[in-house]
Amino acid sequence: MTDPLSAPLWRILRNHEGRFGLSKAHHPVPLGWEPVGPALPHEAALADLRQRWSDMRPLALQEVRP
Repeated sequence: MTDPLSAPLWRILRNHEGRFGLSKAHHPVPLGWEPVGPALPHEAALADLRQRWSDMRPLALQEVRP
């Protein structure tokens, strides 16, 4: 079992199209992406991501057909 205090933290990222991704918090944020919320343990980051990203379509399509 992994010690939760030594487990890496993850950061949720979002790009200009409203797409989301996960990245280890100690990695640099790639160009075109911005961090959303705090760095979290992996399972908590996945739960937060599921809540934030309920519509998988890019923003342009979400605006055309809600």
